[in-house]
Amino acid sequence: MARLDGKVAIVTGAAGGIGDATARLLAREGARVVATARSAASLQPMVAEITAEGFDIIALSHDVSREADWKAVTERAVEAFGTVDVLANVAGKADEDPFDTPETITEAEWDLILDTNTKSIFWSTKYVIPIMKQNGGGSIVNVGSLSSFLGSVSGFAYSASKGGVAGMTKDIAWHYGPHNIRCNSVHPGPTDTPMMGAALENPEIRANILGEIPLRRVCDPIQQAYGILYLASDESDFVTGTSLVIDGGYCIQ
Repeated sequence: MARLDGKVAIVTGAAGGIGDATARLLAREGARVVATARSAASLQPMVAEITAEGFDIIALSHDVSREADWKAVTERAVEAFGTVDVLANVAGKADEDPFDTPETITEAEWDLILDTNTKSIFWSTKYVIPIMKQNGGGSIVNVGSLSSFLGSVSGFAYSASKGGVAGMTKDIAWHYGPHNIRCNSVHPGPTDTPMMGAALENPEIRANILGEIPLRRVCDPIQQAYGILYLASDESDFVTGTSLVIDGGYCIQ
């Protein structure tokens, strides 16, 4: 029996990196998946591959910062599959300059990053939680960052936004535990994703990153997806409000 048999999952940011790996993994573990990205067309190769394997997945265009898009996505999920049991908030955006400070970042970039990384959690839970309450429960998994805890690993707005993700996760877990709705967060360390592409292609930066990781390698997105799978599944039925750090030991020092 697959680990998510009978469940319906929404996965945002599914066009690449952790989101792509998560959408594929949840589908292959039995979930009927609603995969979203800014362009549904960018998801078609994945959808074709997963569908050909015999699993259920649909793709939707989705700006996670917009309330109207969340309303449309949740309505389409219910229309297509009847409900929503799992929400994986993977979509995210980093500062253009990872060394941004309050003095250098523009208000426009601040708003874009906070809207994408933090307001999206507000809109997603606003529309998904009522469905989960009707179901008698569900699992929400928010993707944070080591920047949720450490102030020196990325730009100012990104750190602020991911700190907000960690805080909202615990708040949601506290308020909706009585409804059997669990909410947890995954906090990736350096992972081989498009967001980190430029840094990892620079030999000096890559060497510095590897030197900070006891396992001496960056993470493959599938390893983050397995963390999300665990928190989405009934295997973590008594886990809520937790922060799962998957970082190869980066935070040890």
